[in-house]
Amino acid sequence: WFPSYDFPDDKATSEELITVEAGETAIGNGELLETTENADGTRTFHYKMPVAHSSYLTSFVVGKYTKYSNTYKNIPLGFYLYSTGDLPVGFTVLPDGKTTLPTAYARTKNMLAVYEQLTGVDFPFNKYDQTVVADFQFGGMENITVTTMADTEIFFTPEGNVLDLVSHELAHSWFGNLVTCKNWSELWLNEGFATFMEAAYREKVFGREDYLRKIREDAQQFMAADAVSRNRHGLFFQAAKPDEDLFNPNNASITYLKGGAVLHTLREQVGTENFWKAVNVYLNRHKFQNVETADLRRAMEEKSGADLGWFFDQWIYDAGYPKLVVKHAYNPKTKTLNLTVTQTQAANAKTPSAFRLPMKVEIDSANGAQTETIEIKKRVATFSFKTSGKPTKIRLDADEKIPLKTVKYL
Repeated sequence: WFPSYDFPDDKATSEELITVEAGETAIGNGELLETTENADGTRTFHYKMPVAHSSYLTSFVVGKYTKYSNTYKNIPLGFYLYSTGDLPVGFTVLPDGKTTLPTAYARTKNMLAVYEQLTGVDFPFNKYDQTVVADFQFGGMENITVTTMADTEIFFTPEGNVLDLVSHELAHSWFGNLVTCKNWSELWLNEGFATFMEAAYREKVFGREDYLRKIREDAQQFMAADAVSRNRHGLFFQAAKPDEDLFNPNNASITYLKGGAVLHTLREQVGTENFWKAVNVYLNRHKFQNVETADLRRAMEEKSGADLGWFFDQWIYDAGYPKLVVKHAYNPKTKTLNLTVTQTQAANAKTPSAFRLPMKVEIDSANGAQTETIEIKKRVATFSFKTSGKPTKIRLDADEKIPLKTVKYL
């Protein structure tokens, strides 16, 4: 048992003295101050985390581990793989650092560099350990300076999935640990950002198309979950309580997947340069403190110069997503294309009858292609364009600014 105030809005430093059996290792938060060999053959590990943090980030792991070490700048990096003992069901060989490290953790140093570059904020802690454990209910957990990861994720999943897990948990060092949601209603600020940063890392390393693929897949997974859910809520989830399973599939699909996709749309709305400048302000202004959605909005408005109240209302506080039906009619005499866009999502107290959707429309004809800019604001919106010929194809939002939508062309 760990008696504590288990709520994210109260931060404190921590110190751990962990006594273990001979041959075992204890991995804890912060700096290892000393290891004492006791007269009875046990060992005591003394860790100290001098930076205040929320109690849910406190952790220690005990087991028979092999440690693999590296450094990034002056930051020690530790990779802990359990080395002996009973194997989990499914294992036929012991975990091997020679194969595990290149597959799962080889990009850790590069991820640190990319995240520092994107946010403009250096890695904020004095070490970063990654520890593999058995029988873990989550894929990973961003315990401050000592991330825990499930062996089922590290050893048994495709390399691309492991990359996203490692980048996600590392991103929490900035989004969740450096700045922490003030309450569980604001959990999307931790998890949405960490999910978005998975894609942001991919963009830096593999290019824009891989970034968009990741965002698209996350959005599609959320919409699939939403289609069968009876418990829809916004990213800001007023009723959130830790004892009601914040991480069940429905809540997680909103907090993680929708959260990441919405941050992509926010980036597209304010522009990439303004977005990352605002992220830097958000992190520096609130470092080692708690944050609310209003803090993010304030930073984004300062750097973009735009009123984003409508954006945060519909994407963060409201639920659901737009479902569009597109009809068109072409007048060959006037060479005019009339476009009607109808929003068909079921409107209620949680879901808007009409989302505000600024986007581009691409129109192809035998004489070439053209791009028009529109802003959908009504349940039924109509637009007219002069074209060079009869349209052969019409595409809304071809640049995927708003992945959280469905479009049906009639």
